[in-house]
Amino acid sequence: MWDPRYTSTVSTAGVWWRKIELRYHSRTRCAWGRISNGSRGDSVWVDWSANGGQTWKQLDVTKIPRGGHEVHTVAHNDAGYVMRACGKAGNRREIACTGWY
Repeated sequence: MWDPRYTSTVSTAGVWWRKIELRYHSRTRCAWGRISNGSRGDSVWVDWSANGGQTWKQLDVTKIPRGGHEVHTVAHNDAGYVMRACGKAGNRREIACTGWY
């Protein structure tokens, strides 16, 4: 169980009334993405970069399930990397990303 005292939102973005967050746990050095205020099919993912965001790799895509309004990705260790969370409303083309952290 992760101690919530070491967990925080380090960057946010928004798209179509959805909130995209990059969450971080300082003790484990793990980051994950979360989308809230959404609906079924909305997605969130984490981008990972070894060169400060010049190039990146998309790590995973997680979608809000039926009946849900938020979801988070799995956590990824950030040792030596920067990360950002991105998301989109399921039926829209626009993508929003947090800043790199």
